[in-house]
Amino acid sequence: MLHNTTKKVNCNEIFCCNNFHFGAINFYRNESYVHLYRSYKLVNPYNSPSFKELALFQDYHGIMPKNELVEFMAEFRGHKVAFDPKKLVLVAVATSANETLMFCLTKPSEAFLLPTPYYPRFDRDLKWRTGVEIVPIFCSSSNDFRITGCALEDAYQQAKKLNLNGKGVLVTNPSNPLGTTMNRDELNHVIDFAITKKVHIVSDEIYSGTVFDSTSFISIIEALMDRNIDDTHDL
Repeated sequence: MLHNTTKKVNCNEIFCCNNFHFGAINFYRNESYVHLYRSYKLVNPYNSPSFKELALFQDYHGIMPKNELVEFMAEFRGHKVAFDPKKLVLVAVATSANETLMFCLTKPSEAFLLPTPYYPRFDRDLKWRTGVEIVPIFCSSSNDFRITGCALEDAYQQAKKLNLNGKGVLVTNPSNPLGTTMNRDELNHVIDFAITKKVHIVSDEIYSGTVFDSTSFISIIEALMDRNIDDTHDL
C-alpha cells in the first residue's frame, strides 16, 4: 500500500524487503527517490538491486519462455494449429485480455456482438470502463444454441437500428455457460461475417484445455488455417 507521508525514515527501512511494506516512498518525487537509492547504495554496496531493476517496467510481452508456451498451446489443440511467439502477449487472466481488446478495437458507444447465452459478467468486463455496448446474437435451443448466418446479420442490423457501429464478434469456445464447442459451420459463419462486414473476431478459448473429447474442439485458428487465411489482419 502506498502512503502519502512526510515521516522521515532510514533508507535501509525503505529498501529492505522485510520492511518494504512500510510504504513511505512518494513515487511522484523522483528526485528524493534517486537520492535515497544512492544513500542506500553507499551503505549496502554488495546487497542492493540495480537502479535499472527498480526504475523500469518489464517488457509487456512477458518474461515467460514464449516458445515453450506456444508449444503447450498447440499441444492441447492436438497440434492442429501453430502460434507465432512474436505475436503472443501475456496478460493477467482472460478478463483483462477481453477488456484490453475492447479498449483497442472500439470506441465508447460502439458495439460488439455476442451469441446468447453469454457469460453474465461480460456486461461488466466488456462495458463498464470501455463504454462498449453489447448487442446479443440470439441463438435458440431449437438448434442447440448454434450460431447461424441469419442470427449474425440480425444482430448487426439491430446494432445499426440502435445507432451503434458494430466492430466485431466475441465468441467463447468452449461456451461459457453452455459448455458446448463450436462446430466448423459456426466458425465459418463467423469468419464469413467478419470478412463481409470488415469487423473483428475475438475468440475466448480459455476453457479449450478442459475439453474431455479434444477432437470435438476446433480453434478459430484452425478454421482460419483450413481456409488458408494465415494473416488474421485479413479480417
